[in-house]
Amino acid sequence: MLNVLTSKSVHALEHYQPKLTVNLNNQKLWRRLDWLDSSRLFSMSVNNEGHLWLGLDNEIAFYDGSEVKYYGTEDGIKLNKITAIHALENGNVLAADNKRIYQFKDNKWTLVQTGLNIPYSAQFRTGHDGATWLPAANKLIVFKD
Repeated sequence: MLNVLTSKSVHALEHYQPKLTVNLNNQKLWRRLDWLDSSRLFSMSVNNEGHLWLGLDNEIAFYDGSEVKYYGTEDGIKLNKITAIHALENGNVLAADNKRIYQFKDNKWTLVQTGLNIPYSAQFRTGHDGATWLPAANKLIVFKD
């Protein structure tokens, strides 16, 4: 279900406090992905298994730690600069550019919403109730699966 709220009906429930339990400056934690051209990378998300979903310039990459699978126009995705991508708790994935939102569910991509004005800095966020939010010009989009 997709709902659209105007900016006048939204407020924060609590302040965001990041919780880091590791020292990210430890070089042993990092690994270079030689197959990834960083000039094409616009967004990323990590799923429950620790695998990466990457929003690239015109396609989406899924990296399981050993292999990369690309999803693009042949998979039904018509996105430019995938600036927001989000792996949901249930295994589905949401991806957006500045006009469209797609969902990866049951191993296929489908268009969820189009005709939007999403800023390039917008990111998906999931609330305590499981709803996933994405800001767009003068509105918030909420997704409940």
